[in-house]
Amino acid sequence: SNSNSNSNSDSISTVPLKKLEELYEVLSISRGSPAEGSGLRPGDQILKFGTIDQRTKLGLSAVANLVSANQDREVSLIIQRRNSYNSHFEIINITLTPRTWNGNGLLGCRLKEIL
Repeated sequence: SNSNSNSNSDSISTVPLKKLEELYEVLSISRGSPAEGSGLRPGDQILKFGTIDQRTKLGLSAVANLVSANQDREVSLIIQRRNSYNSHFEIINITLTPRTWNGNGLLGCRLKEIL
């Protein structure tokens, strides 16, 4: 266990300047939502959403189907996030559990399709 990492994010690597092709971008996140609780942030670029990745390249309707099929079950996301200190991108694993909450939907975030 290395104790010199003060980052609480589960990042697996930093990609210098090189940007990977994202599927979706997170436009907004509602306060108190499952999306916020997962650590997802506005501006995050989603590279993999559960079983949806660059090979399948499915639209947002497929995300909606996957989310409703996985209510109360963990879904693994891989996202890339621009590091605020330099312009490098970090690749981060996020676990999101779709569930009912005070707001709309099961996630509480708005996504934009990039594909």
